[in-house]
Amino acid sequence: MDFEYTQAEEDFRHEVQIFLDENLPPKNQRGADFMARWLEKVRAKRWVGFAWPK
Repeated sequence: MDFEYTQAEEDFRHEVQIFLDENLPPKNQRGADFMARWLEKVRAKRWVGFAWPK
């Protein structure tokens, strides 16, 4: 069984880390409009989905 990440998985992981570093401010620096702006950025990456608890 191979527990290593594929190159595509590593690339995606790196992409997400860069995105977070560039777009996610610390909690104490998030204004009232943070969530709206954050969701715009995440949607632009097409990383949004819905999850409902059972």
